[in-house]
Amino acid sequence: MSSSARKSSSVSSRFPSSSQKPRATARSDYTIYIFGSSSCGDWIDSAQNPALRKVYLAWMSGFVSGINATGARKSIENYPGDSTMVLFIDKYCRENPLRNFNEGGAALVRDLRAK
Repeated sequence: MSSSARKSSSVSSRFPSSSQKPRATARSDYTIYIFGSSSCGDWIDSAQNPALRKVYLAWMSGFVSGINATGARKSIENYPGDSTMVLFIDKYCRENPLRNFNEGGAALVRDLRAK
């Protein structure tokens, strides 16, 4: 194992969901890498765990930034603050309980691009 892989491994062990490995979710035109379990139920439950909620919020910021970095479509320049993003994803997950957190991220991107 390279030193960078060991370093990465030790960093990821600090995350509250470290027992779960990142996984890929296939989409028709791209692959999204997510951490651990990412159901809408897990997102809702994370409200009781501030450290885990911060991981979700950091992932979402990275997701939106990654979409901006591709330059494929209109850049998202009006990213909401964490409080607004939490309200958006909470609403999405309540209305779509069988969906995944990352699908809420895709809905957020669509909504932000429409503005």
